[in-house]
Amino acid sequence: MIFHYHVLSTKKSYFDARIEENPTWSFHFHKSLELLYVIDGEIECTVNDKTDILQKGDFSLCLSNDVHAGRSLCDSRLFVCIFSEDYVRSFSSFTDGKVSDCFKFRCREPLIGYLNEVFLKGGNQDFLMKKSCLYAILNEYLHTATLSERGKTGTDSTSKIIDFVEQNYRSDIALSDVADFLNYDYHYTSRLFHSLFKMSFSDFVSLYRIKKAAELLDDRSKKILEIAYECGFQSVRSFNNRFKSFTGISPREYRRELH
Repeated sequence: MIFHYHVLSTKKSYFDARIEENPTWSFHFHKSLELLYVIDGEIECTVNDKTDILQKGDFSLCLSNDVHAGRSLCDSRLFVCIFSEDYVRSFSSFTDGKVSDCFKFRCREPLIGYLNEVFLKGGNQDFLMKKSCLYAILNEYLHTATLSERGKTGTDSTSKIIDFVEQNYRSDIALSDVADFLNYDYHYTSRLFHSLFKMSFSDFVSLYRIKKAAELLDDRSKKILEIAYECGFQSVRSFNNRFKSFTGISPREYRRELH
């Protein structure tokens, strides 16, 4: 299942840097760029249709709207830095609308030391030092990657389909609506969808609604009936059945486990 993180696509001058231990993240995409640096351990990463193992000292970069996921293969520590395109305008103007043949790269030792000094040793708050460090790392990336225009690829179609579901999951939508939105033949859209997502469109929409519902269930002021309708289900019964079929527990049980 793939999700679009709208906050990371719409927020201006966004910047977040943190250390994560033994991270796992499911397929998602956003307009912000995402830089990873493996401090310890091994991480399996998939970006678009490519999978590689990141080991200690390796970097990876996801460009705008790259579909990506990852998981730790052992005890791992990872530096994660997510920043909006306008945070590094010069780099983004060069990579806008592009896709890379490689997301994994390494940096020279002096630059690793600079990264440690700016980000990892006490979290230096100097804005210009952070930005200069990022630009230096991004320059190393450009020496490794070959960029090409992002055309009508599977990745491009993936983001368009997910955007369509994001905007319309509260309504009664069908695969024919996706075909109309993409201006594709229905049978071609059906083959494309199954090759991208490996599931039926109805299951995909149900999963999307259930993810949204799971987020809302944390708010105890909202009634389960209200959440069901807000997420596009036609009745509490259908909501309960679909939620339990995908999670193994009912929405009420899920809410109970949250608190």
